[in-house]
Amino acid sequence: MEQLYLVAVPKKSLIDLAQRLRNQINDNFQIYGDFQPALHVTVEVVKIQDNTDLYKAKEIIRRISKQFSPFSLEVTGFVFFPPPYKAITLAIKKNNEIEILSGLIYEALREQGMIGREDLHSWKFHITLASPFGANREWSAEEFNSACMIVKDAKISGQCLIDTLELWRPVVAPTEMREGIFSLKRQL
Repeated sequence: MEQLYLVAVPKKSLIDLAQRLRNQINDNFQIYGDFQPALHVTVEVVKIQDNTDLYKAKEIIRRISKQFSPFSLEVTGFVFFPPPYKAITLAIKKNNEIEILSGLIYEALREQGMIGREDLHSWKFHITLASPFGANREWSAEEFNSACMIVKDAKISGQCLIDTLELWRPVVAPTEMREGIFSLKRQL
């Protein structure tokens, strides 16, 4: 079984903010090299067995995403995921559009047995700045805690318009990760 990720990719202003913060962390802890994972918001986790499942998942996502107009996404601070995840993330402000979109996709995928997360309601939307995924090395719990202390009091805010979703494989190389692009263009 393969796990894929349906993501929203923030636009330039929010990417610039997130990249600045990521660079600040990386300057202190050198966990990333030349390749860094793409900055994104995971909307849903999709499990597929084969190309037939991939096709079905893409059709579900396409059908549901067409029902939504582009929406604004805002970051309002940080969420820290402690060990074993050791992730520093930007918190996404509560947003009905992304929650409804994610919920509809979750339910449709669940009916097909293709859902990759257990609980719809405990999900925290975020943009990962630093974590072991895609890093050159695993950072220690002490380094993670120090990094949290460096950024925790930073006053941050930013927003952007989300107008597409992308289905990604969990790889760092951009040319290998994208499985599909889905426009948010509600047809009236």
